[in-house]
Amino acid sequence: MNILSLVYCIVSLAVIISVVVIVIIKQFELASSAVYYFLILLFGLIGWIASNLVQIVISKPGNESIALIFSRIATVCSMIAMIAAVLFARVLSARRTLNSKSVAFAFTLFGGTIAMTFAKDVYNVIYNSHLDFIVTEAHIVWVIFDAGLVLFAGTIMVYYFGRQRKFVEEQQKKVINFMIIGAFIAFFLSGIFYAIYAVAQVPAILHLELVTVAIGTSMVGIGMIWGGKRTMYGSSRVLSVHVFNANGLSVYAGLFIAEYDVDEHLISGVATAIANFAGHLIGKDVFPREIDLENYSLMLEKKGDFVGFVNCEFPTVQVRQALCNVMDDFEPQMGQEEITELVEKYFPYGKPRIMEFDDVPED
Repeated sequence: MNILSLVYCIVSLAVIISVVVIVIIKQFELASSAVYYFLILLFGLIGWIASNLVQIVISKPGNESIALIFSRIATVCSMIAMIAAVLFARVLSARRTLNSKSVAFAFTLFGGTIAMTFAKDVYNVIYNSHLDFIVTEAHIVWVIFDAGLVLFAGTIMVYYFGRQRKFVEEQQKKVINFMIIGAFIAFFLSGIFYAIYAVAQVPAILHLELVTVAIGTSMVGIGMIWGGKRTMYGSSRVLSVHVFNANGLSVYAGLFIAEYDVDEHLISGVATAIANFAGHLIGKDVFPREIDLENYSLMLEKKGDFVGFVNCEFPTVQVRQALCNVMDDFEPQMGQEEITELVEKYFPYGKPRIMEFDDVPED
């Protein structure tokens, strides 16, 4: 048994589990698919590390069949983590998650890797006496697919954090920089260590990539606490959240910016007019889900006789889902403060300022 590898696994597992606890305590209340994807990423890493831990414990001549099972489980878990990383970034940076070339490319690499992992002639294990360990042997095509998805997921994650720097306050940029370094360590430095091991086969660095993955991921977790939900998930510029009734009258207006010069009564009237026009045109009741206003977009969600809408720049899946969560929990009898609590719960921008009727611009 490689004792050093065992230590690497145990330490890495403890660190990743700690990050899972942090995310659940600090971020899970958003009820966002972004949070869920990030948790899937973390649980995928836990499965990957735990499977490697089992391989280390049973790594003796004669245990190749069992080691192969856990080696395959480790690969599947790591690939699930990589897909989750891609989907996490897509949710926070695009209008659509699955309908994109980047996601299609990621799933192509994922499918190819998984298929080859269960192909006997492509993926197998042997006992290496020099390392005193049952190691995995795979065809070069498998290596290309596997490494390709890891590098692609890392690139997407780093791109997302780089994009985030445009949306956060100046003091939060250092938090984002810290997260970028963490993502680089988790995805790219780990790949470098694994490549060195694959070429030189030095026992001391066997499974060292698990530690760098854990360190990099923990840096992202620390950044989530340090910068708060706004830093991690506030990847759009949301100006305001509104609710109006079937008559177009404002029920609620919550502002995330200091100055506001848009009349929400006018916006609700436009949305209602478009819905009525579309209904007459196609012969059935419809309601617009999004209105493009050049530099801004309005995302709308209907519940019974009430409609919620968000005024934002750079609309994303995250914004849409937050609005859906608010409207799912919304009840007509709610007061202004109760609706504000819902908005604060599901939108990662802090507590909005309630817009009073006196704040509405006059004609």
